[in-house]
Amino acid sequence: MNMWPVSLIREISERRVVIFIGAGISKSALNQLPTWSNLINSLAENLRTKTEKNLVSRMVSKGLLLDAAQIVSDGINAPDLATKLTGIFKVKAPHSDVYKNILSLDAKVVITTNYDQFIEKNFDHFTDSHSPYSVFKQSGTNLLDNIRSPSRALIKIHGCISDPSDLILDRSSYFRLKQKNPATFSTLSALFHVNTVLFLGYSVSDPDMQLILESINQTNQAQNGHYALLAKMEHPSLQKSLKNSYNISIVEYPRNDHSKAIDMISELYQKVISFREEHGII
Repeated sequence: MNMWPVSLIREISERRVVIFIGAGISKSALNQLPTWSNLINSLAENLRTKTEKNLVSRMVSKGLLLDAAQIVSDGINAPDLATKLTGIFKVKAPHSDVYKNILSLDAKVVITTNYDQFIEKNFDHFTDSHSPYSVFKQSGTNLLDNIRSPSRALIKIHGCISDPSDLILDRSSYFRLKQKNPATFSTLSALFHVNTVLFLGYSVSDPDMQLILESINQTNQAQNGHYALLAKMEHPSLQKSLKNSYNISIVEYPRNDHSKAIDMISELYQKVISFREEHGII
């Protein structure tokens, strides 16, 4: 296989890439974890009325996930919602080679929207010659200082299940985050401006990420954009739209064969290690 662009392999090898990890990576490690849409539908089962449940289901089917999540959040009292989320996401992290391979890419900054603790637990487990990653939630105040420091950072921009009350789930929580922590998005925007971003297991559906990427692409159309590992799209126009709107080039794997994505991450790891050895990059 030779699916990975040489330019991306070089940038990863020279540690000029931010890695963005989505739910697909967690799901590959533990299949019982839900997608965002499945999570909302599952939580909706705890709503009081059948009318509300059906409304959420229709909204999810139309892709109105933030609005559907808002109905769920408003319809379930906060302690019960926290208990439900904790039961889903606060599970023992399985050790998976996909995390070992991502860790070995040795990016200075890793970003995730995942609530679970799989990344940090696996990074701790597999860390030997690598420097450990410091974990920062979206509500932290010292994020910029730590990104400027020599230490490696794992940024959990939707929060962490270790504090279920602070998770970003619905439209209101998105607004509160931007209102209380505007520096978080300024920092992310700066990172996306000056680095190549590689999206793994992430559909680029987060509205805030779309706004950041769209804004950057409008003001600074870099020749070398970002990359995303995604299942083969149903029509070339969809891939073209991601490139035109967000400057994201797609590296595809076969639809309905998500194990191939894990194989491709392993292949990427091998190519980066070979490139570093060939060019004397430590």
